[in-house]
Amino acid sequence: MSQPNSTAPSVPQAPAEAPRPQSALVRRRLWIEPGVRFWWLAGLVLLGVSVGFGVQEGQVWQHETNLIRHGTPVSAEIVSGDGISRKDAKVAGGAELKLSFTLNGKTQTLRGTIPGRTEVIVIGQSIDIRVDPTQPETWTSRTAPANLVGALFGPLIVLPIALIGFIIAWWRRMQLARLWKQGPARLGIVIDARQTALAPMSRLARVTPHGVGDKGLYRVYV
Repeated sequence: MSQPNSTAPSVPQAPAEAPRPQSALVRRRLWIEPGVRFWWLAGLVLLGVSVGFGVQEGQVWQHETNLIRHGTPVSAEIVSGDGISRKDAKVAGGAELKLSFTLNGKTQTLRGTIPGRTEVIVIGQSIDIRVDPTQPETWTSRTAPANLVGALFGPLIVLPIALIGFIIAWWRRMQLARLWKQGPARLGIVIDARQTALAPMSRLARVTPHGVGDKGLYRVYV
């Protein structure tokens, strides 16, 4: 009489006894552990933001510097400020201005503010500006280039934050590397498993150690 086939649950093979060597596969897996990967990815994103923002601000600084050095100087009349067009009226230094000037026989009108201006502005007076002769709407009232470090202040602040992300990732990886090398291997029972946004290609399993003693519940990414 034939016996029905029965399949017993297989017990996974335990890792080698400590200390365990770090193979190339282990070294790669340590970097993609969710607790490590999150931090170096965050560092990469912040580094990209810093570099991208820095390039953009650097281009603006360079363009304005070229305008100061090679732009066409003109005398522009202040037509209005913050919507006030009454002649001899006074407005704050940071007011939105409407300027009018003549370039190559054509009257041009501009709008903008005067960076760094603190004293009051009198409607009807004239100010010296420099304009791009090919694009008269591009102008500056600066007489000297702004400080490059000041222009890049925002991107430079982000760089140390990105570095902190890389340092935390390295520290977390070192912790896991020591655990792999010296930690005792124990058999665990999976309580449940689910997907998680932190590691969409893995499963987050809740595991409790097998046997008597430790009844804790641990989270493991598989």
